[in-house]
Amino acid sequence: PSLCGPLRLHLPLPDFEAHMVEAHLTSPAVKEINGGVIIEYADLVGKRGATGVRARLEVRSVGADAFEMTCRINNNSPCTIPQVFFPYIGGFGPVDGPDDQVTFGKSRFHPWQAWRNLPPDKRRNFMTSLARPSHSAASNCSYMAGMKWMDFSGSSAGVSLFSQEKTSTMQIMYVSTDSYRKPAETIDLSWYFYPFINPGETWESPVFVLCPHEGDWRRGVLKFKEHADRTFTPVPSTPDRDATIGQQSFWISWHYQDWQDIKYTFNDIPDIASEARAAGFREMTLVRHTELDFCLPHVIRKPLGNAKELRAAVEEARKRGVNITPFITCHLIREDTIGDHRNPPEWYRENVAGQRIGDNWTYDPHMVPNMPIHQIGSRAAYYICAGSKQWRNAFFELVDQVSEEWGCCGLMFDQSMELPYALCFNPLHEHKPGETTELLSNVLAEARRRLRDKFGDDAAISGEVQWDAATEWLDFMFYFNHMTAYEIMAPFHMAFPRARQCMKCTDYIPQINRIFTAGYWLDLWLEDGTARLADYPELTRYLASLAAFKAKFSRFFNQRDLYLHTLGVACPDDKRIWIRGHRSAREALVLVTDADGAAKQVDLEINVPELIGPESARLTVWSRSLKKLEERSATRITTLNLNVPREDFVAIHMA
Repeated sequence: PSLCGPLRLHLPLPDFEAHMVEAHLTSPAVKEINGGVIIEYADLVGKRGATGVRARLEVRSVGADAFEMTCRINNNSPCTIPQVFFPYIGGFGPVDGPDDQVTFGKSRFHPWQAWRNLPPDKRRNFMTSLARPSHSAASNCSYMAGMKWMDFSGSSAGVSLFSQEKTSTMQIMYVSTDSYRKPAETIDLSWYFYPFINPGETWESPVFVLCPHEGDWRRGVLKFKEHADRTFTPVPSTPDRDATIGQQSFWISWHYQDWQDIKYTFNDIPDIASEARAAGFREMTLVRHTELDFCLPHVIRKPLGNAKELRAAVEEARKRGVNITPFITCHLIREDTIGDHRNPPEWYRENVAGQRIGDNWTYDPHMVPNMPIHQIGSRAAYYICAGSKQWRNAFFELVDQVSEEWGCCGLMFDQSMELPYALCFNPLHEHKPGETTELLSNVLAEARRRLRDKFGDDAAISGEVQWDAATEWLDFMFYFNHMTAYEIMAPFHMAFPRARQCMKCTDYIPQINRIFTAGYWLDLWLEDGTARLADYPELTRYLASLAAFKAKFSRFFNQRDLYLHTLGVACPDDKRIWIRGHRSAREALVLVTDADGAAKQVDLEINVPELIGPESARLTVWSRSLKKLEERSATRITTLNLNVPREDFVAIHMA
């Protein structure tokens, strides 16, 4: 296998667009320094000889189990360098076998399963002599990653690689192997950026940390958490957000319906909010209260009521203890909604060929076309770029409309994350192509500051998914997709234990229990968001019991310093037992349920020192209804037998 690295550059030549410069083909000068080395390439060699590009890499040992790496590139060539791969570390072999995985913040990839012994019909037939199988995740594309960390490990050992950069600048984590022509024997881990280094410019990489570790990805993410704790300050909470069990998403109308075919009006909102409050919710997102998607400004849908009625409903709901957050969707824009006094070309994101980047949506209750229509133009729209001055002005006008006309102290921003194709080459914008993600982040953070000036601590910006830098200004978030089955977002949850992440759920109690016991907010969608809790009295009572449970153990949901996931507790005999632990100071709370809601007798092995530090603890078992079931002392490795009722959970408190 080839050992690429430690650096790759995309240096397109006028007649050779795909020209890549591989640093390992140039002999560097290596100088030892205290704790590490400096590697200097005076003139990197490309396919046609010297390029005029100078690179300096520094690698230092930081403690017994980590290395820091940085890179500086001086572009003295006549060409712009659009893309930089750094670090590029080749040659990772198997750790424990086919279940080895590359883990990102909210996704995972099994290289040996994907790339070993591919049958002929799964191999590429085009350009196979050059193809490299690869897998990538954008660090702030939050359905996959959400943080600048990746880990390759088995069950016994592994290695984490992460960036210490704090911004939302687009960067992508990359896994590749040698070739499709033979089974994968090693994999390469890399990172790449789009800095577009112009001739004469210098680019400095962030500081990267490489950490070998024992155990699986959970040990690796704890290394990143140490950095996250030092670097990111969680957005402040309020007593109501600490108390809520999450939010109810209420779709007051659907755009696939006839506009007159509505079940509710704005006047119904206060009573619907009261029902949510009785179940333990203090937040509600109001969706589809406007005539059109993908436009600025947003126009209220008239059959539902007018702006005065909406404001009165929002203010009354707030008096009853529920904050109403309107759903705002303007990351995509339909050109026919932009007024004549504006300049549409300035709004949009363009690719390198000068083409607008668009998308096409329509909705039925299951988020798919209501009929098998392959193209429908009613929601065709183009992605904006937050580098557009006109779009920013129009968006902040909408923020004023939300607060002043509708009386809302926050908003839910659809598609608040950026996408892997976020590069923007619009010549009307004053930014580099890869800076669009940071620009959108800054706009949304500014929106929160403006709302805070008016509403104080009650102000809230929420959005679709969450990423590391957004934890400093995003109050809570939502997922359109169900993501609880295997809790693939657990690494992010471990690194940012105080970030308020909503997980979509229905009235299915085992699913609700998995979300709640893992410490997420519930995002309740009854009948795909079109029903109210008054029609679900038993569910209301169950949810209210969760709110009472959370109130007693609030510190483990709101002030926890560590989400333990399954560390420190094991159920060796039953893979369907769902165990989730939380630590606050020198206390731990472990919640146990069955993933499918079955009643179970469960034998647990509890590692007391791993959970709370000391060798012994006082252990108390509680029911969901806060009945004390057992109290005893526990030392080191303790075995505990639990009776987990059907569609329920039990709690173990240790202090």
